[in-house]
Amino acid sequence: MPQQDEPSAKAADREVNARSLFADASWRSVGYGVSILAKFLLTPILARILAPEEFGVAAVGFSIVIFFFIVGYAGLPQALIIAKHERPEMWRTAFWLNLGIGIALAAGAFFGAGELAAFVRVPESKPLIMAFSLLIPFQLIQSIGWARLTRDRRHSRLATSDMSAEIAGAVCAVIAAIAGAGVWALVIQQFVSVFVRLPIVLWRTGVPMLPAWAPRDLLPYARFSITQLATDVFIFLVNGLPLIIMGRNLPTAAIGYYDISLRLSGMPRMILSSSLAGALLPAFVKIRDDKERMKRTTVKSIHMSNAVHAPVYFGLAAVAAPAVSLLFGEEWLAAIPVMAIMSVSALIRSTVNGAGSYFQSKGQAGVNLAFAIAYAAAAAGGAYAGAQTGSLINVVLGILAGYLIATPIVFGYWMHDLGARIGDGLINAFKPFLAGGLMAAIVWTGLDNIRIYESLPALRLVAGAGVGALIYGVVMLIIDRPTTLSILRLAGGRIPLIAGLIARFEPKTPAAN
Repeated sequence: MPQQDEPSAKAADREVNARSLFADASWRSVGYGVSILAKFLLTPILARILAPEEFGVAAVGFSIVIFFFIVGYAGLPQALIIAKHERPEMWRTAFWLNLGIGIALAAGAFFGAGELAAFVRVPESKPLIMAFSLLIPFQLIQSIGWARLTRDRRHSRLATSDMSAEIAGAVCAVIAAIAGAGVWALVIQQFVSVFVRLPIVLWRTGVPMLPAWAPRDLLPYARFSITQLATDVFIFLVNGLPLIIMGRNLPTAAIGYYDISLRLSGMPRMILSSSLAGALLPAFVKIRDDKERMKRTTVKSIHMSNAVHAPVYFGLAAVAAPAVSLLFGEEWLAAIPVMAIMSVSALIRSTVNGAGSYFQSKGQAGVNLAFAIAYAAAAAGGAYAGAQTGSLINVVLGILAGYLIATPIVFGYWMHDLGARIGDGLINAFKPFLAGGLMAAIVWTGLDNIRIYESLPALRLVAGAGVGALIYGVVMLIIDRPTTLSILRLAGGRIPLIAGLIARFEPKTPAAN
């Protein structure tokens, strides 16, 4: 067993402020971003080597094992992050408990692979389910290292693990596919990723691995963990239920358009929202007993989050046409309006991104469960209503309508629990939506009416993104200058160009006499 050291006091005791939160979220964004980029670049490469049927079989097999991952986690990593008191025995118990659960679930999936494959009506997935099941115990024990690093806010290590694992997995998958491994190239990708990430998140991170059994340290968080498990299941269903509904009511091609749109519109959420949530949870844990500080930090985080999310999601909606044409070709043009609508839906949900971390830090997992149920019901209800018309556009519009109903309710409850009022900066927090919406309308209209260079989608994409960024920046400087300058400072005030911009627009203070 590798020797473990105690977590860095410097990492654990860092001050919670806008700069530290931005740094944490930036590290997580880098890790998520590189990971997603590796997967995104891998897909078209493998698509030229492997048959679509092979992709489908692998997706079914791995989706089944992902469900076992969710059940195995059982909310234990989150419980370790929010624990008010910690002892080495608590971490040892969690490590060995997860290992035992992982072995049991792996055995169940391995020996029940035939029945699972028959249940999903894809018998060819049986050997893949058996192979993927072997990853379950390793995935569960690495979640303990993830919890230790997250609690200590060592996000650079987490980013390193994500980048290393995904790049290594992608490279090995391509090599295996070229060598003729077929669908097993996708299996190799997952194995390499897990075994590269595992030592990085466990080596000298402060997770004691000596055998121990002290369940009394974990019992106070049992209710939280079970509730977190249910929450994770319903979050899994937010996208799962619409797919089931569409599969029963719409043609297969429509599901393909939806899946491609979900992948593209989901990339910013996976990079930005997941990064922010990962950074906020340990920060909220540290200040949860200071109500006023918690309120100020939360409102500020909402404002900063909206300022980053609004241009990304509105921008993705605005450049949907050249993006789809460039990445997937002319046969996917029907996905353009779908992706635009789904990008706006993702933006609506991003406004409550920090709510999960907030209530997790307070140990109120039941609230997050209620939120997950609300969003699953909103997505399923909207998708069902739209599917009755036989139109994919109406399905995604129905999901958007469901989010527009659920999100204000979730946000209102969050602010009520926080004790925040309109006058506490909540109106200003949504100014980026105004700037982003105006930018998207101008860029979309311009690309739709200016027909030059239609055969060069890359040029139109770059032009749309550049013009959109300029419009958003100018409008934000007009209506929300302090936040814009704050983001510029945090993003790199030491870079001469950015420093010059800050100095140019910084409010001038009168010189002392």
